[in-house]
Amino acid sequence: MEALVGLPVEARARWEAFMTATVGNEFQSELLRNLAARHEELGEARGEARGEARGEARGEGRAVLTVLEARGVVVSDTVREQILSCSELAQLDIWLRRAVTASDGEDVVRD
Repeated sequence: MEALVGLPVEARARWEAFMTATVGNEFQSELLRNLAARHEELGEARGEARGEARGEARGEGRAVLTVLEARGVVVSDTVREQILSCSELAQLDIWLRRAVTASDGEDVVRD
């Protein structure tokens, strides 16, 4: 909307307020309809990305616990919860690598 760039701040604010007026739930401006649709698409994409990241983190946490279980390493409920609630993939990767040699669950999550 290049025409709006040159407007004084007050005039631009009035114009934007006018253009956001709706009838029912439909924007009257094609520009605002397009912006609303794009905003909705971006929100959906962000939601999907967050869901994928949470799923990947859950899988990585389960992998840490699986390695420890396969090795016969005892894991306390506190450590198990810490691993499963972690959403940082980089941290989970560190813990997965530690799980290969850890003698107990505390060794995995130590700082």
